[in-house]
Amino acid sequence: MLNFYVLFYCMPILAYSLLRADQQDQQNEANGLEIGKQELQNNNHSRHLLINECEYLLNRTSIILLSRILLSKIQEKILLSYQMGKAIFIC
Repeated sequence: MLNFYVLFYCMPILAYSLLRADQQDQQNEANGLEIGKQELQNNNHSRHLLINECEYLLNRTSIILLSRILLSKIQEKILLSYQMGKAIFIC
């Protein structure tokens, strides 16, 4: 579920936000206004916040996926040990 959230919700928002920030930067540079410099700083700050949030979500998704893989491997080992123990007990 978290993978779906990151891929189909966060990433498009990040891409759109970065595109809008870049367009705003270009517009501000073309205008050469003092207000544009402040907006440029605000856009850069917003960009960093968005990127950090998405990196956090991707890292968390990776941790969850690795945990699931590890859990399935542990379950396989437990099942195999149980079956081996049962086979030895029957013999």
